Amino acid sequence: MRSFLLSAALAVAFAGSGLAAPASVDPLNSPSIPSPLAAKRLLLDVARAGDRLVAVGERGHIVLSDDEGVTWRQAPSPVRTLLTGVHFVDARLGWAVGHGGVVLKTVDGGAGWEKIADGNLFNRLVRERAEQLLAEADDGPEAEVWEFFAEDAEQAMAEGPTRALLDVWFADAERGIVVGALGQIFETTDGGATWRAVFDQLENPDGLNLYAVTGDAGRVYLAGEGGLAFRRSAGAKAFERLDVPYNGTLFNIAADPASTTVAMFGLRGHAFLSDDGGDRWLEIRTGTEQTLAGGAFLDGGRYALVGMGGAARLGHVGCDALAPLTERPGPPFAAVLPARDGSLVTVGIVGVRRITPPLVSAGGC
Repeated sequence: MRSFLLSAALAVAFAGSGLAAPASVDPLNSPSIPSPLAAKRLLLDVARAGDRLVAVGERGHIVLSDDEGVTWRQAPSPVRTLLTGVHFVDARLGWAVGHGGVVLKTVDGGAGWEKIADGNLFNRLVRERAEQLLAEADDGPEAEVWEFFAEDAEQAMAEGPTRALLDVWFADAERGIVVGALGQIFETTDGGATWRAVFDQLENPDGLNLYAVTGDAGRVYLAGEGGLAFRRSAGAKAFERLDVPYNGTLFNIAADPASTTVAMFGLRGHAFLSDDGGDRWLEIRTGTEQTLAGGAFLDGGRYALVGMGGAARLGHVGCDALAPLTERPGPPFAAVLPARDGSLVTVGIVGVRRITPPLVSAGGC
């Protein structure tokens, strides 16, 4: 059994110990405990649901803001496990994922959530798909890969739902993808009612961690361990490998909804920008060696990247350098989202924090 540091979830780096539920509690079947400090504890992702912001994090915490991140309240959650990603397609319909392979769904803007899947289901789906591929394969390297996945899935089933999902993205109300540890990738075409394993759609024979998924006009992007970067265009049946010039871990992706511009970033401050949907990449001088974990595109061609050590940087499409967003480092950040008042809403080890970006662009651009 391969071991790994679940650094994309940022739980170890941000919080160390103390996040686990007591041994007598099943975190996948126990509701999150209400806490007045939920918005000030470890949060790993934040998303917009119309006029509402929704953030997720430790112990199943889900917090909501209806004033662009100024004040927050906790929503009930059906699980007590670490939640790592959240995504909405409109003001009401959203999904969240986390440790134990959990998938939650909301139809009322985050006020209420239902658990629709967990690692027990996903372990079984991987085994079934691997066994199917193995039965169809001729002897050779491909058969060895599917045999590896089948054996690994069998062991995962014996261990239980221990493998984390790390990110979620939906194109619309029906079509979505979740990704996670050890090469997990699953797809739904009915809003999460059913799922299928699609690890055979990308070249990842060693089952390296997949840390992020996002999309733009007709494309889906993946990023992961060992420089993994993939794209699937509309109508394609498989993901193609992108030539990002880096073989270290890419922890996240940001896609500009108004263009074909995409940013990938991760370990030791490495960041890359493409203005053509991933065909060509420009390496960005970030000015930091801190791991970058979150990013978002702003108005006016700007984008923000945040990460460990309180790294917070501002860039502009067409410029190869970033400038500081803050005068001094803050607490570690996990994600960032633009607010409608011009500020940036960040989440991380101390929960929510708002940043006012400078009016000037990075690097004089």
